[in-house]
Amino acid sequence: MLRRIHALCWCMALSLFISLNANAFIVVLDAGHGGKDPGALGTYSKEKNINLNVVLKLGKLIEQNCKGVTVIYTRKTDKFIELDERANIANNAKADLFISVHTNATASGNTARGSETYSLSLERATANLEVVKRENSVIQYETNRQRYATSVENSIMNEIIQGNNMRTGALFAKSIQDEYIKNGRPNKGVHQAGFLVLRKTAMPSVLTELGFITTPSEEAYLNSEQGINELAISIFNAFRRYVSPITRGIEENSVVPEMEVPPVVETPVVNEPAPEPVKPQAKPAEQPKPQQPQPQPKPAEKPQPAPKPQPAAKPQPAAKPQGSGQYEFRVQICTSSRRLHPNSEQFKGLKDITTYTTTDANGRQTFVYTHGSATSYAAIKTIQTKIREKFADCFIVVFKDGERVSGEEANTAKKKQP
Repeated sequence: MLRRIHALCWCMALSLFISLNANAFIVVLDAGHGGKDPGALGTYSKEKNINLNVVLKLGKLIEQNCKGVTVIYTRKTDKFIELDERANIANNAKADLFISVHTNATASGNTARGSETYSLSLERATANLEVVKRENSVIQYETNRQRYATSVENSIMNEIIQGNNMRTGALFAKSIQDEYIKNGRPNKGVHQAGFLVLRKTAMPSVLTELGFITTPSEEAYLNSEQGINELAISIFNAFRRYVSPITRGIEENSVVPEMEVPPVVETPVVNEPAPEPVKPQAKPAEQPKPQQPQPQPKPAEKPQPAPKPQPAAKPQPAAKPQGSGQYEFRVQICTSSRRLHPNSEQFKGLKDITTYTTTDANGRQTFVYTHGSATSYAAIKTIQTKIREKFADCFIVVFKDGERVSGEEANTAKKKQP
């Protein structure tokens, strides 16, 4: 038995040497849940979509900035992949690292905030049992659940094989948390737990929880372009530090792209909402014309009823030019399940507050509050920077004709009105 263990350790050392000297470093990015498994639910969004958004952004960063790294995705669309198959994808590719991306949730109130990252532990840590149960519950959607039962022999073998991987995974998990903190995310810490998807992988692996979809402000952040970019960049920075000594494919002084965040200008154009600039077309100066009774020399003629064609001078349907194609930028500061008074202490003394509402699938209404308004993206960034001390999680939202837009159209707005 001892000889077999020595042989196994030698094989592990050899495989590690090969991994460190291989031409291509392989990382598998796993967007948790998908398809018929929505994951955790917020008031208007689903975990599976948030996970995929961040994974696709992270993969793009690695592919564009890391030479000698191959990126493999467990899914790139809204597709259900069983836990066992996710691990098989990584094992069959002989991956060097496995990163599983998830979104947190809690049933105890809606104030939980922050990001946390887990590495594998073969012990069942009761402190993290709630999270483990939720993420492992994916097997309810699978047909063959018995394959997750592990024999005593396999358990011993797994502990030997996973020893080095768990230590490496724990270090990488801490690196991810350090990057989250740099980007201003509340720190929920580094933990170890027995996630099924990590237990099945034969390489260092981590599972990161981006934030709490059950907290309104967190849900808004997780679904925003800013939130997706910042979270992906945090994981990328940790990955870059992890992989650079191995591949030497990243230049030492390379920098992470700013993800389309334009520079701040010194003289912001504030309070220029998009719907308002069309008032000049009202042309009230034309109304005085009928009242200027030209030469009064003909008083005998009393045809005064005729001048009533004044209504014809009021063809103002053209004065509804909200569809001018111009975008409006605001800074979202908070949400509430009830309408707040304009002088509410939750606004922390800020004025120029506007609100819009969202409704979830159950008909629950959420009031969303924004501050400031500008037609320039750089100008609204200046406003956002000024109020960051009061609202650390504030972010920029885009409107067109009074309706909020997001995704590609929001990106188009930033480029069109920099």
